[in-house]
Order: sequence, then structure tokens, then C-alpha cells
Amino acid sequence: MENSTKIRTKTIADERLYDNTCNSSRKHNKVKVPEKRIFNSIFKQLLRKSSVQAVSQIGHSPNPFRKVVWIFILMGGLTISCYQGFRFLKVYLQYPIVVTLQLGQKQLLEFPAVTVCNLNRMKSKYFECLNSSIPLVKCYRPGIVIDQRKPNLIMSERSGLHSCSSEFSGNSSAEKDYTVEFLKTYLAVSGERRKEAGYKSEEFIKSCSFNGKSCSGKDFVEFQNLRYGNCFTFNSFNQNTSKPLTISRTGDSSGLVLSLYLSAYSYMNLTSTIGARVIIHDRKEDPSPEETGINIAIGYETLVGLTQAVIRRLPAPYRDHCEEYENRETWPYHESYNKCIRDCIQEINFRICGCVDLTLPAKTSRKLCSLTDKSEMCCLDDVLRLLLEQNTTCDCPLPCSTTNYREKISVSRWPSEASVFTGEARGEYRYEFRDFRESWAKLKVYYTSFERKIYEQRPMFHESEIYSHIGGELALWLGMSLMVIFELLEVVGFLTNILLSLLWKFNSKV
Repeated sequence: MENSTKIRTKTIADERLYDNTCNSSRKHNKVKVPEKRIFNSIFKQLLRKSSVQAVSQIGHSPNPFRKVVWIFILMGGLTISCYQGFRFLKVYLQYPIVVTLQLGQKQLLEFPAVTVCNLNRMKSKYFECLNSSIPLVKCYRPGIVIDQRKPNLIMSERSGLHSCSSEFSGNSSAEKDYTVEFLKTYLAVSGERRKEAGYKSEEFIKSCSFNGKSCSGKDFVEFQNLRYGNCFTFNSFNQNTSKPLTISRTGDSSGLVLSLYLSAYSYMNLTSTIGARVIIHDRKEDPSPEETGINIAIGYETLVGLTQAVIRRLPAPYRDHCEEYENRETWPYHESYNKCIRDCIQEINFRICGCVDLTLPAKTSRKLCSLTDKSEMCCLDDVLRLLLEQNTTCDCPLPCSTTNYREKISVSRWPSEASVFTGEARGEYRYEFRDFRESWAKLKVYYTSFERKIYEQRPMFHESEIYSHIGGELALWLGMSLMVIFELLEVVGFLTNILLSLLWKFNSKV
């Protein structure tokens, strides 16, 4: 019994020793296996299982030549995909737009603002007392008029007073000298004095009706313009009205009808044309009589038929970088696009010339250029030339929403003698009728159609199209989808984890 027990114990011990020896040899063999072989083995398995056809073919192909061919196919597809994706991103980052046109028929349309100015900025009878302390109401003395031997004004403002071109001699004339002297006097007085010397609403706008209902000069907002004197705006945004005026009928029997008394006999000899300036504009925009508008003549009825067109632009980063001026909170703050341009020109004038254009209205309070200094006048012209050549830019983006009114103008003689003076007394009033025609003008502003055109900018590409375009290129050239991309990310993460573990083992052994 004792011998059998000893034999059994020895056998168990030998088995344990054998197991330990085998285990130690296996561990030793595992350690001896090169880490590179492990990585290559895993990498080959991943290649064979890849959902990308070219990658799978590289893993399965036993022929080295086939592997090289599929590698070239893979690299070519990858190169073309990257190139096409880069081209699309380059175009996308330029933020291109498309302009759509929508035609709509409205039942009601907002009526635009209508601004009227007399082409004569001030009454001739106040000229003698303009630059004095005498009240203008006491200034006029019968028999005293301005010297009518002076020539009529051809170029009425600063830009036409001096020749800065080498093509012309630039010699002064009596007309220009007289104009310069008048502007020096006119611009030197206060705005209140210029306003007092101009025309009042009640004497300029003799009759008014809108959509068949009567109105008066009190329904107009008055403002001062250096070139045209007192101007008056109907349906202005600054009026204390709860809602904008709307119109529901077309034709010249609706809309705004004005009878204007231009007082031709009170015109200054500087004003070469008798008539009124009419500007039709969006209610939210300030009128710019110097840049836009039409002139209407005395003795005529001028009909202005309107159609409405709306332009909607896109803000930055799209090309126009439009701005909502009424909601603008960034500095510099400007109420409108036109005011922004004017302030910008004046700032550049001051920076380059050391003074600003005294005939260009702006907020800036800088030194005024002298109308008699030719070098300063030519410098102001050079500034405008720089702006036109785009060598200098203004931070004045276009408004995001603009309402334009396309005008169709027709003119007819007004009034007819038969409609005013009839019967036996017709001969007695012949001369009075002629005087009437020489000082009055009639204006009708109305809609010819309620069709509304909307020109709207829209992005050519949206953000989602980036993914669809790149995904389409990858699918076309590599046969990849979103699921394959996730698979590749998993493979990359797995291989990275193996490499890090091998590096850690290598560093621990060293």
C-alpha cells in the first residue's frame, strides 16, 4: 500500500511538473513571436473583411501584381474623390447665390412715399437780406430785384464750378463767379434761415387728394435740401401714422393728385429751369433729390404710373453683405444707405483734402472746403474719381430689402382754357390764364397694376449639400457609404489600440 501510494504521488508530481514545463515553454514561445507578425496578421484580416471593394481585393489577392493594380485603383479613386470634394468646397466657400423671380397679384399695395421740391431753392426777393439780421418778411421792397444781366446757371453745383482737367483751360466765367458767390452766401447762413427763405407747404402745395379723399400740406413732412431748398414728403415713415397708406384701385382716378404752385416770377436767375422735382421712393428710405427723381414742367399734367418691384438680398457671408439699416447696432451707425455713402465720402474728403464738400449734406462736422480755392475743389473731384475707380471703398453694404417703383410717365398740357374759363368772360381772363399756366403744374401718382415682382437671392448650396456631394463622390469612386466610414473609423481605432499596446510592451522591456 505504501509503495502504491508513493508511486501515485510521484506520478501526480511528475504530471504537475510536466504541465508547468509545457506552460512555461508556451509562454516563452509567445514572447518570442515578433510583434510585427501579430500586427501584420491582424491587418490582413481587417483588409479581407473590409467593405471597400478595392481594399478587400488587396487583402484577398495572392498575386502581388494584382495587389499593385488594386492599390493603384484605390489611390486613384481616393485622389479623384479628394479633388472633387476640394473643388466643391472651394465653390461653396464663395457662397454663390441664385436670384429667383416671383410674380404675385395683390389686392392691396402699400403706397410709396412721394417727395416734391421746387427747382428754385429760395425766393429771389429774399436774396438781398439773406445774409443779414433783417427779418425776411420785412426784406422785400418793390422795385429791388436781382441783376438779371447775370447769365443763367448751367452747372448749378460745386462740381461744375472749376475745371480740373488738363483738356480745358479752366478759365472762370461771370456765371461761375456769380454762382460761387451765391453759394458762399447761401451755405453760410443757418438752416432755419434757408428754410425761411424757401417755399412753405401751404403756398407750394395748393391742392391735394389721395384715393379720392382730400389732403393738405399738413399731411407732408418737410425737410431742407441744399440744392432744392424746402422739400415735402407725403406718406413718410416719419409721419405720426399708425399704418402706411394702402391703395386698392389702379388708374389715374386713384392715387395721389397734387396741384403745385411754382411761383415762377419769384425764381432766381441762377435757376435755369422752372418746374418741380419729384422723387418716388420707399417709405423707409430717405429721398435723395440730387441722385434720383424726375422733373415736371409748369403748364402740364404729369402722370406717373407705377409698378412695384421688391429686391431681397442675403447678409454676410454672401457676396452683397447686406445690412438692415433700421436695425443696425454696429458702429458706425447710419440711418440709410444714401446717408452712409455721403458720410463716407465726406470722411475720405477730410482725410485726403483736409476739408469736406460744403454742398454735400452729411452728419460730419468738419472744416468746409472753400469754393474759391481751386486746389481744394480739384482734390474733392479726385476723391470722387478714386471712389469710382474702386481704389477706395466705403463700408456701406446694400440694404437687405429694397422696394423699387418702376415709372411710366406721360405728359399733357394742363389746364385747357375751355375747362377753366368759359362763356363771355373768356376774353377777359386770357392773360390771367396765361399767367396761370406759367406757374402751375399738376401731378398724378398711381398704380398701373397690382402685379408685384419679387427678386430674391437664395443660397445656391445649403450645408446639407456638403455631405451629400462628398458622400456621392466617395460612393462613385470608392464605393463607400456612411456605414463603411463608421467601419473604417472602427478599424483605425482598433489598429491604433494595438500599436499603442505593442509600443507599451516594447518600452517596458527596454
